[in-house]
Amino acid sequence: MSNLTLGDYDFQDDDTNSRLTITSNSTNNKIHLNDSGTLEVPNGNINLNGGDITNAGSVSTNYASISDLAAVVDKGDSDQSVSASTVTKVTWSNASTNDASQFDLTNNEFSPAHDGDYLLRANLRMIGSSVSAGQAIEMRFYKNGNAVKVYDDIVPAADNYGLRGSYYYADLTTSDTIDIRVSSSSSFSIDGNTAYTGSSINRVG
Repeated sequence: MSNLTLGDYDFQDDDTNSRLTITSNSTNNKIHLNDSGTLEVPNGNINLNGGDITNAGSVSTNYASISDLAAVVDKGDSDQSVSASTVTKVTWSNASTNDASQFDLTNNEFSPAHDGDYLLRANLRMIGSSVSAGQAIEMRFYKNGNAVKVYDDIVPAADNYGLRGSYYYADLTTSDTIDIRVSSSSSFSIDGNTAYTGSSINRVG
């Protein structure tokens, strides 16, 4: 069997001779026809560029998950204590959505199953009874162990609660990890109430 590399060859819609026919059933981690005559794309996606799949019978995703909503996590109503002057990773105890197990609840980090653009959202309610009024609590998105986006939340004087809704738009590969960390010069807690604290990750490109 020989391999054919097409590069950037343009298959024109109006050219009946410009068609790609795959007849080999060699899997070898390549696009192939299986023994049942089904076209399989191992660990990848088919980009139709606005087109349609017609007369296809059925389309399965046994080889690659293509859900846009990758993960939704929360703290399961358990508060998290944060020591003063310590950058602390936010822990999560529950994933109501976890497509292809992309969110690791053990290490409290997200790693994508596919390269692409991702939108990460997080809402954290901080309880700062020992934090002075007007003092900042930092919330940070970390990529591969490095801070990439930092937000300051100012704790109000009235009830010592601060609610931070933040987002991070990231171009990620399958070797990347993302997590959220917080810090302040005084100790505080992250409210575990699922009505206030949670995070979601969507694949957007």
